[in-house]
This record gives sequence, C-alpha cells and structure tokens, in this order.
Amino acid sequence: MSAITLHNCEHQIMASDVNMSDSEFDECLLAYTKFEYVSFEKANFEHVRFDGAKIAKASFADVAIADSLYDGMTIEGIPVKELLRVYSEQHQPA
Repeated sequence: MSAITLHNCEHQIMASDVNMSDSEFDECLLAYTKFEYVSFEKANFEHVRFDGAKIAKASFADVAIADSLYDGMTIEGIPVKELLRVYSEQHQPA
C-alpha cells in the first residue's frame, strides 16, 4: 500500500473503489463532502463536528457516543436530548 501525504494545502479528492484503511485525517475541513457506500467500521471520531450533517440508511450497530453535544439531534424524528432525559428518569438509582 502506498502513502500519500497532504499538508497545508487545498485539494478536491474524488475517490472511488479505494481502500483507505488506517488513514488519518487531522485538522481537515470536509464540509460539504459526500460519503456514499463507505465503511467506517471501527473508525474513531474525536473532536469532530457533525453539525447539520444528515445521515440516512446507515448502520450504527455497536456504535458508542459519549461526552457529546446533542442539541437539535434527532433519531427517527425523536429529539435525542428528550430520549436521554426519559431514560435517565426511568433508570435513576433507588
């Protein structure tokens, strides 16, 4: 596998049928980027902004989200903050 290093530059990348396993993206602007039929299996996202992102027809099996901001976030139209509030109320220690 070859390595491509991009630093302090601007590029539009069109990638199709590509294996980018073990790649790293640090301090990158990917606004308005389209991901379709992409695998993020076992990927790690930290300090990432998904503000205004739309995710559809996706698998979130075994995904863990923690210490995140959920303002305005919905799952199937249900506000996540409300889901967490109801769950928390029903699972308070006795």
